[in-house]
Amino acid sequence: MPPEKARWEFTCAADGTWTWRFGEGTSGPFQSLDSATANATSHGFDPFTQHWTATADGRTTHYRPGRTPANLPAGKDPKQ
Repeated sequence: MPPEKARWEFTCAADGTWTWRFGEGTSGPFQSLDSATANATSHGFDPFTQHWTATADGRTTHYRPGRTPANLPAGKDPKQ
């Protein structure tokens, strides 16, 4: 089985700010998911062709290109 492609990870902190991570890159905090994704886009993020997750309030939304986003309990492996 080929290795899973790297995915963008967007995370909401307890204070409501959002950050993104991709590979070795990470962002500073943003006031909204919109701001975080806009900044990630300027760093190469394409939400329509790349894998991404967004985690907030104990839930994770996982998107794989060409599939419907899946909502998972926090901590569950999105590869399943």
